[in-house]
Amino acid sequence: MNSYKSLNMTDPNLLSSSSTTPSTLEEISNEILDYFESHREQIPLLVIVYLLTIIWILYLILYHSRIQGIILSHILQRFYFKDASQIKFDSFSISFISGSIMFRNLHYTTGSYFVFIKDGCLVFRYWSKANKKAIIRLKVQLYHLDIQFFSPIRSNVLSETTNSNEDLQRGSITG
Repeated sequence: MNSYKSLNMTDPNLLSSSSTTPSTLEEISNEILDYFESHREQIPLLVIVYLLTIIWILYLILYHSRIQGIILSHILQRFYFKDASQIKFDSFSISFISGSIMFRNLHYTTGSYFVFIKDGCLVFRYWSKANKKAIIRLKVQLYHLDIQFFSPIRSNVLSETTNSNEDLQRGSITG
């Protein structure tokens, strides 16, 4: 009981001995402050690098697939679809790890039909082992598929019904 009374937590000698040894957190904060004090001229460069890194990460997350879609649309239009057909993607992305190709708002137009796909995903299951059962290696998911076929009726039938060749030459068709 006597030893318990001798250990007093409000003893000034005990408090002064614990306050002289800094904690690990205080040591780390002192080292950081010393580093910033010795490299004061490089702090603006550090802030600029951090801001550019944040902007780059936001671009990759939010806009990179849209830029890929625009570039892919232009490349396909220039080299593959040179005739009257047109193709356009709003966004396009490839993921090699999951083996998928994803696209959004695909517009494909020819002289006789129109195809619109709101969302699409192609999944290649290259990692699946070949067992005795047949494995589906390609999975195609199309959401909101819209195909419209244009009428093969041309201006001969329209000219008989409207009796106005001037309207057909100007491009306005009334019926």
